[in-house]
Amino acid sequence: MPSEDDLLYEEELLRNPYSLKMWWRYITARADASERRRHLLFERALRALPGSYKLWHAYLSERRAAVRGLAPNHPALTALAHTYERSLVTMHKMPRVWLDYLQLLMDMKKVTQARRMFDRALAALPITQHDRVWVLYLHFLAQPGIPVETAVRVYRRYLQLEPTHAEEFVAYLKQKERWGEAAKRLSGMLNDDTFRSIEGKSKHQLWLELCELITKHPAEVLAERIDVDAILRGGIRKYKDEVGRLWTALADFHIRRGAFEVARDVYEEGLATVGRLWTALADFHIRREAFEVGRLWTALADFHIRRGAFEVARDVYEEGLAAVATVRDFGLLFDALSHFEESLLAAKLAAGGDDDGAMETDEAAEDDGADFLLTDSDDDVDLRLAHNP
Repeated sequence: MPSEDDLLYEEELLRNPYSLKMWWRYITARADASERRRHLLFERALRALPGSYKLWHAYLSERRAAVRGLAPNHPALTALAHTYERSLVTMHKMPRVWLDYLQLLMDMKKVTQARRMFDRALAALPITQHDRVWVLYLHFLAQPGIPVETAVRVYRRYLQLEPTHAEEFVAYLKQKERWGEAAKRLSGMLNDDTFRSIEGKSKHQLWLELCELITKHPAEVLAERIDVDAILRGGIRKYKDEVGRLWTALADFHIRRGAFEVARDVYEEGLATVGRLWTALADFHIRREAFEVGRLWTALADFHIRRGAFEVARDVYEEGLAAVATVRDFGLLFDALSHFEESLLAAKLAAGGDDDGAMETDEAAEDDGADFLLTDSDDDVDLRLAHNP
């Protein structure tokens, strides 16, 4: 029964039951009343004014504060969830009500019900309000106990709205060891010329990340029908400063999937490519630098000697002898060529002897030829110059 202090409000509400101002004054005046009485006042006010956001927000906030700290399976939380459902009949366009309800379901650990409510919220709210829902939705997906397949499907929907956040999805896939789809997403990011990393990563960094991913997990990557060979070879053509690393990554990919012969072919092709790059670099320095030309020609010849291309090395020596312009460089190249020819001759003579003699001759030839560049000194050069004025 209402008290004497309530009669004034009750009489006024009998005359005008749809006055929000009078209901609000009545509820405010009874701020010290019991919880049950205040809830009854709110229910009466909402029965008369079910479309009042002010009343619903105040009522739900008060109910939510009353159940804070209770166990997730407490009956009071279930009752509050039912109250939220009633409020959404008229408040379905209010994002604040949706967000509070969704947070309540997350606190109650209602995974399936929360996921369905998220979908209902996105369907009910206009697209301009979706960003507020997605922030909480992604936080929900990061909670323990959420099925990975469910989270992956939700992320795919999210990327339709925010394609620039693909890196967040890739990070989640790596965390859940979904290597195949992570590689597929990274490949799509690299093929998209309009993509800009929100984490500040360059295309080069994304390439290296993709290379590491596909070489460490070849089985999962191949299951997604990704053309790994084309991806890595495209990176080799595009990023010249990472050629060696990319060739190694491609070979490692074939090794991990058991294609050892293919891996060997990749290594050989990579060595040939790097050798051509080294030759071009040395030729560039030879043509541009006016000092130590002889040492550069010798270094180029030594490169071909170490990879077993003796005829190419001889051609390099002869080209260098024709190209140098100083006596010092000519003497250096001529001396290196002499040691090279002596080493070849010694190796051929040793091949016809017994095994012990061949071993000793090879060691002597290796000492004379391979270490020439390391042991040659300026004193030797000056002595040769004195003999060849």
